[in-house]
Amino acid sequence: MRRLYAEKRSALAQALGSLKPGASFLGLEAGLHVCVDFGGGVDSRRLVQESLKHGILITPLSQYYLGSPDRQGVVLGYGGLELHDIERAGKQLASIIESVHAPSPSV
Repeated sequence: MRRLYAEKRSALAQALGSLKPGASFLGLEAGLHVCVDFGGGVDSRRLVQESLKHGILITPLSQYYLGSPDRQGVVLGYGGLELHDIERAGKQLASIIESVHAPSPSV
């Protein structure tokens, strides 16, 4: 199981690798969830809505706070997914995040 979970973590890290300097990943070293911290650059609620439109369920980090959150991010659970699903959904999620993060065009 350790080898399988390590493969899943590696697949997710590779799929989301394009997000790195603007996002940090917490918990990708072990476990079956990862927290993606955007440092305020992405509206987590909008990201959750856009992801759902593509069949990807993610949880805003704000749901884990009792008070006002001090981070903008999401929690991704990937333990129950197959490797090919992690690769596909991870790349799709990276694309969604980049589109949500893209600055609005100037008028």
